[in-house]
Amino acid sequence: MKGLLYKDFQLLANSYKRNILTVLPLYAAIILFTRQIFVAYALVFLAGVYVSSTISFDEQAHWDSYARTLPVSAGQIVAAKYLLNLVFMLAAAVCALLLSALLPLTGGIAGDAAAVPLPEQLSSILGSGTVSLLASSLTLPISYKFGGARACSFVGTAFLVLFVLGFLLMRCLPAGFMRDTVAALNTVGEQQVWLWLGLIFAAVLALYAASAAVCVRIYKNNAR
Repeated sequence: MKGLLYKDFQLLANSYKRNILTVLPLYAAIILFTRQIFVAYALVFLAGVYVSSTISFDEQAHWDSYARTLPVSAGQIVAAKYLLNLVFMLAAAVCALLLSALLPLTGGIAGDAAAVPLPEQLSSILGSGTVSLLASSLTLPISYKFGGARACSFVGTAFLVLFVLGFLLMRCLPAGFMRDTVAALNTVGEQQVWLWLGLIFAAVLALYAASAAVCVRIYKNNAR
């Protein structure tokens, strides 16, 4: 398992080293100079995209043919992808917290020295992580079944369709609906928010585990 994790980590490091070294300073500059803190939380989602792309690299290198000669099971090969995804998300979450902590130091530049409350940071990171896990739960099985390139196209199209449907739904809502909804949400207590976030994250984490099991079956069928 350690060897599989190391292989995927080195694959990402060699393929995206320049990209990551460009994205991190760029995101940091946007966050610190404009105080658009949501960009930091987007790093957590971006981490999952990086890991999903390793399946495409494996296809190009015909890794699966070589992997079948190794003393590793299909479950270990798939588990390495899913575990590395969690590790990358955790690393991105730490980066987001560090960038948030630096915000007060740039108050003179951005014109606002107020710090982002820690509960708000944690809840936003948890929400972004939930979305990332949900996307990975869908992307990885599709990648193993149809290939990485098709999976990216399918998931991108699906998110675009959902965005368009969401936009159309917003246009169809009665006047004042969003204002009333926001007002109602503002009355919800912090404990209730954390409870719902925790329940949703737990449900998505269970889906993530089920997705891994599906990928193992797909991987075994592909090997036949």
